[in-house]
Order: sequence, then C-alpha cells, then structure tokens
Amino acid sequence: GDATPSAIRLESRKKKFTIKEQSEGDPRAPCVKVLAKHGITPEFIRDVYQTFVEIDTKETGFMSFEAFCKVFSQKPSEKMR
Repeated sequence: GDATPSAIRLESRKKKFTIKEQSEGDPRAPCVKVLAKHGITPEFIRDVYQTFVEIDTKETGFMSFEAFCKVFSQKPSEKMR
C-alpha cells in the first residue's frame, strides 16, 4: 500500500500535494508539513529514493559522493557535502 501520511493529499488536476489538518496518531504529519513548506513533497522523496535504489546496483546501501550529486542533478561542491 501507499505509505503517504493521511495528512497529505494529491490533487490530481494540479499534481500538487496539499496538507490537510494533522491527522492524529501519525507522527510524520508535522514533519511532512515542514518539508512541503520548503517544496519537498512525498512524491519528490519517493523519486529520490527510487533513484538511490537504482544507483545502488550492488545493494550496499551506500553510494559515492559523485553519485549522490548526480541524484540531485548538482555538480560536486563543498555546499553539496
């Protein structure tokens, strides 16, 4: 099943996640609200996670710094570290 907190809803026409009132019992809801406020949606997190899984072909759970930067389409820099 979908692990998206119940406090999140995808509006199908706009493809934008919106935050409902925090659902009781879901400890992730406050964190999701803060992340979404900064443009980090559950959809973005799922996409990044999937990219990590695809890069980790040896299933070590680790990746190089260069690969990490590639996931975020950024050039390696001190800021990325």
